[in-house]
Amino acid sequence: MRKSTEILALSEILTFYGFILKSTNTFFKVLFYVFLAASVIFIVLSKKRFYCLAGICAGLLALSGFYAENARIKTLLSLSRVTGLYCQISAAPEKLNDAYYSIKVKAVSVNSESIACSAKGTATVIIKTADLQNSLPGKILKRVDKLENSTLLVDKGLCIFFSGSFKDSAVFRADSVFENEFCHYKSRIYELRALVRYRLKYILLSFAAAGRLLAALTIGSKDYLDTSLQILFRKAGLSHILALSGFHLSVVCAFAQKTADFFKKKRRNLFLVFISAIFVFLAGSQPSLIRALIFTCINCVCSCFYIKCRREAVFYLSLCIHLIVQPVAAFTPSFLLSYSAIFGIIFLSPKIRGLLCGSFPKKAEKLKELLSVSAGAQLGAVPVQFFMLNSFSLKGIISSIIAIPLVSVFVILGIFAILFSLVIPESAAVFRTVLTFIYNLIVLSVHFFSRL
Repeated sequence: MRKSTEILALSEILTFYGFILKSTNTFFKVLFYVFLAASVIFIVLSKKRFYCLAGICAGLLALSGFYAENARIKTLLSLSRVTGLYCQISAAPEKLNDAYYSIKVKAVSVNSESIACSAKGTATVIIKTADLQNSLPGKILKRVDKLENSTLLVDKGLCIFFSGSFKDSAVFRADSVFENEFCHYKSRIYELRALVRYRLKYILLSFAAAGRLLAALTIGSKDYLDTSLQILFRKAGLSHILALSGFHLSVVCAFAQKTADFFKKKRRNLFLVFISAIFVFLAGSQPSLIRALIFTCINCVCSCFYIKCRREAVFYLSLCIHLIVQPVAAFTPSFLLSYSAIFGIIFLSPKIRGLLCGSFPKKAEKLKELLSVSAGAQLGAVPVQFFMLNSFSLKGIISSIIAIPLVSVFVILGIFAILFSLVIPESAAVFRTVLTFIYNLIVLSVHFFSRL
């Protein structure tokens, strides 16, 4: 099973990245043709040629999805004349800095002062914070139309008008947002998602500073975090904690599994998949979360049908599926760091654990496990950090051992706090005190490791 999925994944990866990278320089072009020649030889001589062909087909499918999702704006109207853009928001607005937000959108139509044309393709809208938000506490993304006194939640799935101009074919500089009868959500599901996210933000912000950190850890809203705290996390080698990742999904799954022990085994697995899907839907489609969701689904399916599946095979199969589901994300640091860290945990951690044998007493086996996992994840991510971010910090191996248990307790207690606050709003004050205490412990540990 492992060898087959390894061939499948390798063929898909080389096909997908090969077609894109071969146009960048001569080296990648030569490497691409070498891969093609090797594939032909392998298909002719190997008994596992089926998996190689399946991988090549999967790579081509992912490639077609990449070009479709990354298409530039196409319209009959010259982009230099465009003064308005009607589009569908494809991802939650992201904070660039205190002054601006960026929003990824799919174009529906464009217009000038005298003409309107249909349009197709994707773009990034850059808009001032003041034009997108009102004065609600915590900078919740919620626009209020002063003329009609109506409320518009700006989130994924919303069809909306922006006025402004194209800076180039991929960036639209918005001057203002307009709400009219054409502004609506793609479906009721997206509208419900926006309302739930707004309600969660409202509850989380009632927990003061602890709620701002919890918002980043549960629904991916880092708008409320102080920039200085984010810098401290990065210096301490703990940036991966702030980025929504498989770690957060695993904490949620562990919480769900403990609360669902009364179910039968098969039903519990389906319950975990359901809870994971809901969490990812609310938090957003970050590559590391999608990777963790695919891992969870594969493991649950194997458990339901009593299939013995090695972790290595699950890793390769997840990579194959993820490239098809999110081809554009395959070039993001989040995608590459997530898979490189998991590669380190699966393939490097056992070797590190073997090297540590005899160094720890039997009572410290848990510490040895935490150290080997942390070291494997950090070492696996070193190449990506070095080549893409031009920096890396190995002190995250030690800082993660201290910070991750604290953050796990913080997130689980935060989930309890949200649920109780929905039922008993008065309980928010009690939870705010407890969460603030744990939050202060996390900040103290981050301060300590950032100074090393």
